[in-house]
Amino acid sequence: MTEQMSDRFTVTLPDGVGADLQRWADSEGRAKANLASFLLELAVRQRYPEKYPPKTFEERDR
Repeated sequence: MTEQMSDRFTVTLPDGVGADLQRWADSEGRAKANLASFLLELAVRQRYPEKYPPKTFEERDR
């Protein structure tokens, strides 16, 4: 089994963007950091589709 490591770092956003991200996260009942992590991962997966092929339905349920 491969061990996964999380990469943690600080992100600085303009006040308005940070406030809108918080509003978005609140509307989904999740933490702002969790939403930001999801959006960053989505952007990287879209930028490098050959490295990160779309997940199957089975993988999404995990």
